[in-house]
Amino acid sequence: MVPYIGMRTLMSKIVPHHELGQSNSVFGLSESFMPFIFGPLYTTIYKFTIEVLPGAYFLVTAFMKSIGICLFLCLYFETRKNKAVKTSRFTSDGIRQSDTVI
Repeated sequence: MVPYIGMRTLMSKIVPHHELGQSNSVFGLSESFMPFIFGPLYTTIYKFTIEVLPGAYFLVTAFMKSIGICLFLCLYFETRKNKAVKTSRFTSDGIRQSDTVI
């Protein structure tokens, strides 16, 4: 899986400060439910594909990791976009521009 620490760091930069607790609780819940979901899923996939394709659970793992990587990249680009908007609100001499970004 994509490291949750990196995802939490990026999420903390995107989410408003008053919602950090909620986002961290969602990450905590997802981390704690993963063994209950993926343990039986992998067991079932392996049991049904042992005769045909014993490595099918590797394909499922690759698919799940690609979803995680896509989410990580979305968070990364959203963080970069938010950072660019924040820095563009000030002029070169430190005077704040209007809040409307074009």
